[in-house]
Amino acid sequence: MNSYQATGRLTRDPELRYLPDGTPVCQIRIAVDGMGRGGRDETGYINATQFGDPGLAAAKVLSTGWLVAVEGRLEY
Repeated sequence: MNSYQATGRLTRDPELRYLPDGTPVCQIRIAVDGMGRGGRDETGYINATQFGDPGLAAAKVLSTGWLVAVEGRLEY
């Protein structure tokens, strides 16, 4: 099972674009503290993509610096 949860702050404003079929796609980048090996206090960065209505809502409401929680599937 590939499940991931993180809480962090947005490093930039969300980017909204649309697929050819009209589906909204929102991309965000999150800075997460404590991502070093062994729990070291290092900052890691996560790119997250949201599709459909949740992505449209995120693009309208969120902005740089907001604290957000993401949940989903992790891809390398």
